[in-house]
Amino acid sequence: MATSTSTIEKVQDVSRDLRQQETLKVEEQRDFIVAFESLGKEGHGEITENALTTSWTPKEDSEVFLKDKDGTLLMFQDDAIREIALADRSVDIKPDYLDDSSLFDKLENTVFDVFDENSHVFFSDMFYESGYHFDRETFLEGSRWLKFRKADIVKELTPIKDANDEDAQITGKQARKYLGQALHTLQDFYAHTNWVELGFDEIDTRLGREEIPDPPGRISINPKTGEKVVNLSRRDTSEPVDQKEIDEAANFIKLVNTASDLTKVIPTNSAYAKILKIIIKVGKKVLSGHTPEELATAISTKPGILKPEFTTPAKDKRLLTSGYFMGLDPISECSVPKGKTRHGGPSFLSIKISGEKYGLCPNGLNKDDDSRGEGYVKASSLAKKATKDYIRQIIFEDPTISNNIEAIKALMGMKNPPTKDPCKSEKNQNSEQCKQKEGRSNNDPHLATFDGLRYDLQTLGEFILTKSNDRTFEVQARHAPFSSLMSINSAVAVKTGSDRVALYTKDFPDDNTSNPLRVNGKPVTIEGDKLRLKGGGEILKQGNNYVISSPRGEKVLVSPSSFGNNAFFNISPFVYNRSGKYSGLLGNVNGNPNDDLQIRGGGNISEIRSTYGDVNKVLNQVGLRLPGELDKAEKVYFDRLYKDFGDSWRVKQEESLFDYPTGKTTENYSDRSFPDKYLTLNMLSPEQIQKAHNACTEARVTEDLMEGCIFDVGFSGFSEFARTTAEINGYVNIVNQLFPGLKIPTTTQFVDQTIQKIKPKVCFLGHCL
Repeated sequence: MATSTSTIEKVQDVSRDLRQQETLKVEEQRDFIVAFESLGKEGHGEITENALTTSWTPKEDSEVFLKDKDGTLLMFQDDAIREIALADRSVDIKPDYLDDSSLFDKLENTVFDVFDENSHVFFSDMFYESGYHFDRETFLEGSRWLKFRKADIVKELTPIKDANDEDAQITGKQARKYLGQALHTLQDFYAHTNWVELGFDEIDTRLGREEIPDPPGRISINPKTGEKVVNLSRRDTSEPVDQKEIDEAANFIKLVNTASDLTKVIPTNSAYAKILKIIIKVGKKVLSGHTPEELATAISTKPGILKPEFTTPAKDKRLLTSGYFMGLDPISECSVPKGKTRHGGPSFLSIKISGEKYGLCPNGLNKDDDSRGEGYVKASSLAKKATKDYIRQIIFEDPTISNNIEAIKALMGMKNPPTKDPCKSEKNQNSEQCKQKEGRSNNDPHLATFDGLRYDLQTLGEFILTKSNDRTFEVQARHAPFSSLMSINSAVAVKTGSDRVALYTKDFPDDNTSNPLRVNGKPVTIEGDKLRLKGGGEILKQGNNYVISSPRGEKVLVSPSSFGNNAFFNISPFVYNRSGKYSGLLGNVNGNPNDDLQIRGGGNISEIRSTYGDVNKVLNQVGLRLPGELDKAEKVYFDRLYKDFGDSWRVKQEESLFDYPTGKTTENYSDRSFPDKYLTLNMLSPEQIQKAHNACTEARVTEDLMEGCIFDVGFSGFSEFARTTAEINGYVNIVNQLFPGLKIPTTTQFVDQTIQKIKPKVCFLGHCL
């Protein structure tokens, strides 16, 4: 297999050559930079995941989709997308910390003395090289790297003949690593340069295809002879500091260095007052080795503002520039070569004093996060488009790869399906992997994972309940409000093979409001009790219940229900007992309920708490207690459950299976501020608890569903919820009647199997263990 050694050596040679410019007096090691936030929700990982979660066409507006020989859409698989996103982040962060969502807290707590070596614990080697980030006007180095990396990817993929071959899988993994690294550099181009400020509303199509020369003021390399070409003409992109500012800086340095008591030094302006606080906290070493001119540029706003000709929407590529980042300490990170523009931005390595963060240079060219306003929005949008373009260069434009479907599948993490699903063989149906497990989202909605964890999620929007890692099966639910605090499943959408099935109770995508069923976007009526789908799946109908079956055998039971004027769906997916092959709100099917709250993109909620409260406790204390509010620990847990976990599984527009009225998207059905507050049984009065318990008992609700029933009836005031809850145990019977070979356990049986796996001292299914 090919390695990247030759490529890295070539790029590093170029990097060394480009770092010998004396006219600008540049300290060339890139000690620190804030790129598109590598661990943030709106950073590199998110941009990469959004761009890759799509079907592929040769051009953005084309309707000719990339397909396998059997007509299956070729798409990046979830595991492959994650690998690429992690490789993208790895350009900044060392592998040990890629999944560490608390990294920023660690940095603030660990790197207090910015002169120590702690930063090297977290940041990768590539982090320190400007050319991987288009910093310091390294356009030749950055653009050359993108071409080299693309060539490496093609070289890895070219020999592949069968995506299922073990060597092909290893090679595909290496190609994905290269791709993620290249995408980081590509995305940084839009965050770190003035491409957006120059008025460009489309991507720079040279990236990945051509080399972009450095602007005047940098050493370039003649591509024909390899000789260095030194252009000594200066091109100022920001106003340089004047002599008066330099003299003022010199006076400040003298005052500090000669002062016996720093608290008695009187700064001449607020900027010097800020750095004086840093010096008092850290020591005079802050100024060590710095010239008055460096200090003057560090505290001045001038280097953070582009000259007008570099911001005028002229769409002139000759005016491209990028920000400079000169070092890690408070002065170096803000100073720049004379006449150049700083990277800027509130560094997360800035010093904290008495809880207040001190960074000297909030203004600058970067558009790395949403604090940068409209510039960030445009830059991240272009970065996403450029990501797709770079991949199109590989899978459509390169003649070697575009004609090799197996190589493309290896890059995307796809495998050729076996000639026959082993679970369709009668002798295998009793094997552990061929048994099916049920997950649920019922009533308002209460969720039960495939491994038996039960929790509540009162949210608004569209969410992924479960999806297979090979993207052939997926279930999405739309949560709609029926009060200011509670929601219900108003619609469900299912991917089964190459087909898309959706059911609606309201917010229909078209004028046909009498028929809830849509297949591939069109209203469909089932004649009889069965509809076979083109992609190999089928829809069975029993009364008002629908069972949607995938070609491989996964199933979704969708049962309509109602109370008052509120119609909703109870949704029960059934998947194979295959560890780690599914993900979503309903868990990962590995037999362990304690790790079911996996956050998409990395991390999980390890501490499991009941979202209902202790049902036995509230029942035993009826008449002896007053309603109570959430304590601090409960509030933190609910915030993590709703914001970190729940929001991570919100449906992105490009992955949505739903149909929409003209002009609407998934965002029209989302409200991230909902609910107004979190609810538990402890908030109900004794009278409400007793009334709800009586209604649920009369409806013959089983113990495993009692907490959810009391919750629904108690908070909604609708005793009809007791009836809809009691009906849930009948869902397994419906599926077992339609598919007698499955032998899916009833809820009571499943609870008995699962209850022992939950951590001790956790309230679960009405039991406090």
